[in-house]
Amino acid sequence: MVHGAPTNYHSGPLRLFEWTACLGDDQGASGVTDDEQRAVEHLAEALADAAPGSSGSVHRAHYAGGGVGYRHGHQVAQAEVTADGVTWT
Repeated sequence: MVHGAPTNYHSGPLRLFEWTACLGDDQGASGVTDDEQRAVEHLAEALADAAPGSSGSVHRAHYAGGGVGYRHGHQVAQAEVTADGVTWT
């Protein structure tokens, strides 16, 4: 079976987005997706019920291989939980 290239491939390296949420008390959540909006949505879900002071970010990423895993690239979103809710920058 032959599969086509992912829709965001465009003859270059696969575009990946890593999201990370720091939720306090050594708790957190993270993930990798090939869709920037989906990464932002996952981060928003992780921070939705989080305590003030929690934060998170979404970065472009690429898989470095060789046991290194994913490497961060440019930050595309950042969020912090305050008493008033989630603030995005």
